[in-house]
Amino acid sequence: MTTTEGVTQMKPQPDSTVVRVETRPIRLDSTQLSLFARHAADVQAEMGVRPIDADRLFEAGLLSFDPRTAEPLGSAEAAELRFLLSLHRAGCDLAMIRALVAELEPPYCYDHSAMVYDFAGGRWLGLARVDAGESAALAVSLAAAQDDPQALAGLAHAAIDALRERLATGQEE
Repeated sequence: MTTTEGVTQMKPQPDSTVVRVETRPIRLDSTQLSLFARHAADVQAEMGVRPIDADRLFEAGLLSFDPRTAEPLGSAEAAELRFLLSLHRAGCDLAMIRALVAELEPPYCYDHSAMVYDFAGGRWLGLARVDAGESAALAVSLAAAQDDPQALAGLAHAAIDALRERLATGQEE
């Protein structure tokens, strides 16, 4: 990160991710098959939670299956268990979990890494990964829509500089 004339510029890392916020989170595909049989105890051990935590989620009506008897878990059940246990592990009690999932459709087969909770709006927002080309196209269209020639010129110069640097280091394709 560099600071020039009061403006902070961040240099993106190769593993940086740009996301687009969606109005609704996307449920995981429950038809996807797993290569390995997953058991509730495996998921709980990976997450470092106690079996009683999953039992309480089931008894409270939040978990759609009994983790003591549903063996092996399908991909949907494993995703649901991970999602609800991640809320519990973050410090949410049953009442808070119930409030957080109130707007979601059960069973809760969501990937918490692909969504965020908007506390001000009281809703979940889905996150969709955006590749570099889509991100650049979005930046150009935003600058054009805002009729900002300086931003468009800045984007063009940044692209040309990146291409020159790539050519100079012998990374041409």
